[in-house]
Formats: sequence, structure tokens, C-alpha cells
Amino acid sequence: MKEKVMEDMLTVVIPTHNRYDRLSRALKYILSFDRDIAVIVADSSTKEADGKTGALLRNSRIRHIKYGTDVTVIQKFSRVLDQVKTPYAVFWGDDDILIIPALEECVKFLENNKDYSIAHGEGCTFKMSEACDESRIEWVAPYPLHAMTDESGSERLLKHISNGSTNFYSVYRIEELKKNMRLCSSSGISDIFLEMLMGLLPIVQGKTKKIDRLYLLRESVDISQRYIFHLDIFDWLASDNFSNSYKIFSKYLSEELVLCDGIDSRKAREVVKRVVWSYLNMKLPGAFAAKYKKRETQSIRTRIRKMVTSMPGANRFTLPVLDLIRAHDPFSADLSMQKMLKKSSPYYKDFMPAYRIITEKKSDEVPGNG
Repeated sequence: MKEKVMEDMLTVVIPTHNRYDRLSRALKYILSFDRDIAVIVADSSTKEADGKTGALLRNSRIRHIKYGTDVTVIQKFSRVLDQVKTPYAVFWGDDDILIIPALEECVKFLENNKDYSIAHGEGCTFKMSEACDESRIEWVAPYPLHAMTDESGSERLLKHISNGSTNFYSVYRIEELKKNMRLCSSSGISDIFLEMLMGLLPIVQGKTKKIDRLYLLRESVDISQRYIFHLDIFDWLASDNFSNSYKIFSKYLSEELVLCDGIDSRKAREVVKRVVWSYLNMKLPGAFAAKYKKRETQSIRTRIRKMVTSMPGANRFTLPVLDLIRAHDPFSADLSMQKMLKKSSPYYKDFMPAYRIITEKKSDEVPGNG
């Protein structure tokens, strides 16, 4: 029997661009649940889907919308949201897995708590083995998703920007999300300030709930494989349009602070300035280390993992051992793969359906066109 709890409540929006192999994995996971959740695939790929992915996209539960290459990422986001008719929506990365029961719980929470603008749960990032003949997860680690429950938008804003959290994959109230995306799309900025504005507006507008269950599995890939916002931070700071972009960013974010917190515009602009300072303070040291001190800053665990996984035939035996080591890290113990594969884990029930889809061998089998 189909569960009707999400019917007419939630729409999953999956932006995709030339990654049909990963998209098919996400769609297979979604279709493995007998849920009435609307799914829209916003596709700007330069090639047509065929085979398994094409069959998945033709499923009656999936709405597949093609966009031309002349449409920017932010324009695509804004246009696809105009197709959403449900009161809640969530962006789903084409290479990621969002846990369906957790999405439902987030919707239920937001329905009963109007002072919250977004909701999510526990996040993990995972790395697939580089062995071409294996569908094996190499490691799993925590991914930063936090609660923001301070009463003022200013307090939530400063706390959010300083702890490295993200909310792109949260469940949103659709009217707020549409309004924010239209504003961002028409803002005239197209750099890191645009990414920041998209993420920070909902933080000002309401509290953030973090439910106590697994919510997101985000695949760790090389930055070159992502097509959204990967400008080098130094190039951003040195660009000709940095000053103008900051003025626009500050204008829109400070106006939202004035509206939501009831503070004057001067104080709001000072909060925004501090937000940008906090962002730079967090990002610049790591950006420098990643560019110029790669070997010196690698942890012992990272060096060991790279050494043993580079050995021919080593993955099958060494990866479980490395994950066991990670499982005893006090910062990530409960969210390690070694722990979540055990029935005693509070995340086992949510993790296993996703784990099976991620690690299954490639085949032509496609869920039925229900």
C-alpha cells in the first residue's frame, strides 16, 4: 500500500548536468520507496540519456525537464521552482542520496513549527573506491549540517557562517525558496556572493531544525566534477567585480535583517560585514594550505589510506580496516560506515537502503514504471 503522507506536500528537485551514471543511482533509490513524492529532474546535460537512465527518466513518477546550455545554473534553479506546486521542496544533488523517511519527518516538523524556515538531519560524506571493477564505499565521514535556533536572524547568521555549515540540501518552505531564488537570479551577481546569498537568506528568515536521524549521504568528488560555484577564492577577491558584488550582496542581506530583526540599516550592514569577515577567516587558511602545502597538511591517517589503497588488490582487505580506525574517531564514531552497518546503530535502518543502492553492481535492471 502506498504511503499518502507526502502526497501533495513535498517535491524533490534534482539538478543534473552530464552525470547520468550518478543520476540513475539517485532515481533508483527514490523509486525503491513506494511514496507519493513529486520528483522533477532539471537537466541541462549536453547529451541525451539512454539505456538504464533513459528508462528511469521515463518512469511515470519522474518529471524530466530539459534546459539549454544558455541557461545559467541559478536561472535553471529559479525556473524549475516555478514548476513546483507543493508547499515544501528540497534540492537533491545528482550524485547524492537524501534519506526519504528523513525528508518526510522534516516536512512534518515544519508543518507544526512555523518559526522554522528549513529542516534537515545528520549528514555524511562518502568516497567511492577508485577500483574500476568495484562498487565499494571507501570511507564515510560526517558532513556539516547544524541546527540554528537563536531567536534573532543576526545571531543565527553569525553562528551559521562561522561553523562551516551548509543548507542547500535542506527541506524548504516553497514560497520562501521561490522568493529567495528569484531575488538571487535577478541580483546580477554570479560568484561566491551568490552562493552565500542563497544560503544565508533562509537563515535570517527563520530557525533551522536538525532532526535526530540520518538525512544526507553526499559523495566526495573532485571539485572539477562539480559545475556549481567553484571559483578560486583568491581569484574571487582579486576580480574586478568583487566590490560591486559585495555591495549587492550587502544590500539584499541587510534588508532582510532589517525586516526580520527590526534593526536599523547601519547595524544590519555591520552584521553583514562581519559575516564576510567570518567567511574569509574560515576559508582562506584552508585554501592556502590546499594550494601550496598539500603534502605537509595531510594527516597521518590520510597518508596511510593513500598508501594502502594504492597497493594492487589492497582495497578488498584494507578499506574495512581503515573504516574501523575511522569508527574510533570520537568526532565521527556514530556516523562511520563500520558503525552504521550494524543493526545496533540508530542510523542502520535509514543507511542500509541507500548503502545497497550505492554499492550494487551495475546492471540493466530498472524499477517498474509504477
